[in-house]
Amino acid sequence: MIQRIQSLYMLAGAVAILMLFLFPLASYSVPEATFQFTAFGLTSLTPEVPIDEMGWGILLALVVMFALPLVTLFLYRKLELQTQLLIYTAVLDLLFYGLFFWQSYRYEAFLGGLFTTPAEVVYRYIVLAMPALSVFCMIMAVRYVRRDKWLLEAADRLRPLRRR
Repeated sequence: MIQRIQSLYMLAGAVAILMLFLFPLASYSVPEATFQFTAFGLTSLTPEVPIDEMGWGILLALVVMFALPLVTLFLYRKLELQTQLLIYTAVLDLLFYGLFFWQSYRYEAFLGGLFTTPAEVVYRYIVLAMPALSVFCMIMAVRYVRRDKWLLEAADRLRPLRRR
């Protein structure tokens, strides 16, 4: 399981998504307060403005994006299912960008309704780099799973048929 190269790519993709849980994704600044957008939602960094808005969509997407490569890692005997799940994970990683920017726009509009001045948004590079790294890892894992499948089919052609 771990001795195969695609397993390392799956683990690397999961770790890349795990990094999104650990670091802030964006920050919003208005003259009165500063806010941080993490995987768990929007949180105020200013004690005078207690806002804590939960972002369930981002959290759920990240949990699925993290769990799928780990589940796929243990499906090493079902190569076709493993390939399909890796492709779904890569597509989900790409759809995360749309979900993130939609949620970011919602938070910006939310803060614009609370304060007189519009919020200044600073996106972190990690939110742009880590899903892309995960997509790359999933594509490489699919490539090596298909290579394993081809090797198994080639080996099956060389084996004589057994009688039961």
